[in-house]
Amino acid sequence: MQHRALSHAKTSLRSILRLLFLTLVIFPSPVLASELTIRPSIAISEEYSDNVNQDREKLSEFTTRVKPGLFVGQEARYWDLSLSYGFEYLYYAQGNKKKGDGTFMQDDTKHTVNARGLARLVPNLLFLEVRNDYRRVDLNLLRSSQVPLTPDTGPDGQPVQEPGVEATETEFIESTERDRDSSDRNVFSISPFIEFQPTPLSTLRTGYTYTNTWYKEEGIERKHLHEAFLDAGYELTAKLGLDAGYFSAWERVIDPSDSPGQEEEPLSGREDRHTVFIGPRYAYAENSSIYTRIGNTWRRSPDWPSDHEPYWSAGLTHAFAAMTAALMSQVRYTYDPLKEESRREILNTASLTRPYARGSVALTGAYTLLNEPKGTRFSTGAHVTHELTQRLTANARLTYSRRKEDKDARQEDGAQETFSERINDWRLRLGLTHLLARDFTLDLNYLFIDSASNDPLSDDTFRENRVTLEVKKVF
Repeated sequence: MQHRALSHAKTSLRSILRLLFLTLVIFPSPVLASELTIRPSIAISEEYSDNVNQDREKLSEFTTRVKPGLFVGQEARYWDLSLSYGFEYLYYAQGNKKKGDGTFMQDDTKHTVNARGLARLVPNLLFLEVRNDYRRVDLNLLRSSQVPLTPDTGPDGQPVQEPGVEATETEFIESTERDRDSSDRNVFSISPFIEFQPTPLSTLRTGYTYTNTWYKEEGIERKHLHEAFLDAGYELTAKLGLDAGYFSAWERVIDPSDSPGQEEEPLSGREDRHTVFIGPRYAYAENSSIYTRIGNTWRRSPDWPSDHEPYWSAGLTHAFAAMTAALMSQVRYTYDPLKEESRREILNTASLTRPYARGSVALTGAYTLLNEPKGTRFSTGAHVTHELTQRLTANARLTYSRRKEDKDARQEDGAQETFSERINDWRLRLGLTHLLARDFTLDLNYLFIDSASNDPLSDDTFRENRVTLEVKKVF
């Protein structure tokens, strides 16, 4: 497993380096006139937690974090490049932090990479986009389901990164992180596509995307995803437009444990999806718009009979005099590494944001439904940011979430039965940010978590108090 993981990492690195080399060789001259941005950063923090492992049995810990980072961005005539890298070293003074296997560790390291390259092979016609995202993620799909507060996110919930602009952390309603159920994950994608305007009132975009998803944790299968897409838009009037499209996905899952001595690893799972949609979009007022995309998805797999399901993606943004309301509902298919298959996810969100002279107030709500097996998550919260002085800002966030998921259990007589685990989770975050100098901040944060499950054997019943003091400098 380690040999294959290392081989996969080396292969991906070689592919990225080859692409960068070819780009520089083919288009050398614009580099001299391009805009290059390099911004290193360093953050050091000290943290105390009275339940560092988020267990029923509390173990306290003092954690020292050192987080150097680097952002590199470049905008040239024929391409745009951006790379954000973060390294995190954690030292546990008392050695009470548990690994995934239950043993204790004294320190840990984490890497985060977010890279994007866009090459304009034929200006205004043919493009090539390459992305790579490496980070540690929660393996529990329902628990880690993240709901974005802003619309600048893709179908996977990750931020849509603009060329040459430093990637920022997306604001989410709430997300949970459980180190013992996590794994490093690398997602590499490459997409050649054509985008142009056949007429002044129409747009056309078509192409192909290959995505390779790899998990460091042993026993989790690697996924290959091939996608083809065709999107068309037409402006009926200055405010009314019509969108239509088709996209397909061929998903292949590889189990490396089935062929330890073979060069080619066999497929252990496969699924094909085809989706068509059509729908209008209408900008009915300034900063106010509505859109709908309605269609159907056909699914096919050797593991179950062919089936079809409705597809939709709809959203509404309305700007009042002093606040903005947003509603969104969409269907997406998300890969579950523990189930080793993609699950249909219905995501519904609502938010109300009220900015004012010295801060903002946001109310949020979300409902997520996963199938195969059925799982639901409801969350709501309030977030307040207020500028106390020109250099001191306070923020507070209170969230509540309720997760429910069907699970199979074996009784003493050997019979199988399904029961629903329900988890109630309260979180309170309080923080102060002091601007010491330009791009030089001091943060003090407090986090309280109260999680309770109806399953007496669940590890989702715990309480934690956490205090963090961090100083950060961006150069």
